[in-house]
Amino acid sequence: MLGTNSGRPKAADRLWDRSGLLLMGVPSASHIALLPRAGGYQLDFVPHPAVRHPLLQSVTTQLSRVGTMIADYHLHVKVPDGDWLVVLANRPLPMSSATNGSAASASPTPRGAVILTPGLGATSQSPHIVRLAGKLVRCGFAVYRCNPRGLGEGTGLARNVYHAARSDDIGHSLEAVAKDLAREFSSDVPIIVLGQSLGGNMVLRHAGAAGAGFAAPLPSNVCGLIALSPIFNLAACAQNFGHIYFGFAERVVTRKLRRVVSARHTAFPDLGPVVLPRRMSLIDFEQRYTLPQSGFKDILSYYEQASALPWLSSIGVPCNLIISRDDPLARNESFSYPKNVKAEITRFGGHLGFVSQAKTPLNDNYWSDWRVVTLVEQMLADRGDQ
Repeated sequence: MLGTNSGRPKAADRLWDRSGLLLMGVPSASHIALLPRAGGYQLDFVPHPAVRHPLLQSVTTQLSRVGTMIADYHLHVKVPDGDWLVVLANRPLPMSSATNGSAASASPTPRGAVILTPGLGATSQSPHIVRLAGKLVRCGFAVYRCNPRGLGEGTGLARNVYHAARSDDIGHSLEAVAKDLAREFSSDVPIIVLGQSLGGNMVLRHAGAAGAGFAAPLPSNVCGLIALSPIFNLAACAQNFGHIYFGFAERVVTRKLRRVVSARHTAFPDLGPVVLPRRMSLIDFEQRYTLPQSGFKDILSYYEQASALPWLSSIGVPCNLIISRDDPLARNESFSYPKNVKAEITRFGGHLGFVSQAKTPLNDNYWSDWRVVTLVEQMLADRGDQ
């Protein structure tokens, strides 16, 4: 079941709160022309010397200042248990608006659509999501930014708790996006789904379950999946959290999760009060709140059920992973991936970091943004060759 908000911003209002996307990182027309062939830019990632350490890589990209990104409209997706998911949609920007900031009368038909799925505690307005979305719309793609259940614009709309095994939510959002594209443009618009961090695990878990017949099939126009710093070993990730910056990362994430819990119980007072300690580890949070609210037997069975690893071989569409060996959370380089999954493993990059020494063809130092765009371009080209 779908719904849209009644007021859609005009074309001139679709610019960001800093007169465009970001003063750095806005592709010009010449950069857009370079994307399919990368303009000779070096494929291998070389970290910026000032942030070479994986923790600095991970933090720098999360703190990038991009402001907020206004959606053209919202998709409200009702899931079978009665909760609502909220997906923010942006049409591709016309070339005149993408190059000089002027408004155009209508958005062009998108070259494709990219669905962005954030990780734990992140939303459609998180800096790394907004930054990448802005580049994609300026390169001619429609972009759909998902919010995890009960987070972001979906705060107060989900009675049931969000957790890592809710990969069916990816399927519900994907179905809604496919219907929206058919209504707004065409049912033939190709779709690429990108997941970051835990969101990457959930995207691949759903795609694998769909390929194995345990979830609804992917829409026929899905032509590729991309997972950036996906977290497959959830137990190891939860343990690693406590060691990053002396527990700073864990405190940030658990603070966000406590706010999500507070908003949920405020929106649904019949759930009763809940008291969580101010200081707790991620594993403590899962055991104190997620497991009792979700019905998992224990923490290990929860993490095992939520992992995408057993499902990877069942994925039936092109799939690319972008992974760094020094990721302080994921530690994915040691896994053996099936032949249908292409894993690009860099030596450096941290978790969702990839801040490069040299500027990319997109005119900034966020290498993973450039790599995602080139992978999207390649997936579209491969689809056209079939």
